[in-house]
Amino acid sequence: MKDIALALAVLITTVGAVSVAILIARGVVRRWLTPGAAADGEMVQLRESVERMSGELADVNQHVAELQERVDFAERLLAKQRDAERLPGKP
Repeated sequence: MKDIALALAVLITTVGAVSVAILIARGVVRRWLTPGAAADGEMVQLRESVERMSGELADVNQHVAELQERVDFAERLLAKQRDAERLPGKP
């Protein structure tokens, strides 16, 4: 049960981090797309930031997918254990 709670806590934290990263990326892109908002040097920095954040976001998405697989596995184990406890003729 502690494993599931830990997995859920990590999943929730990761989803929160992804949400923050998305909000930051949106702000950067919005500024990047606004004409005359930044000098050429700033545009280069913004592009690099967007590329870096896109890579980080892809890593976080992969991590979330792996965590979801772990949670699904833990849920299946728990369900299997509960089903075994309910079966009649248990030794």
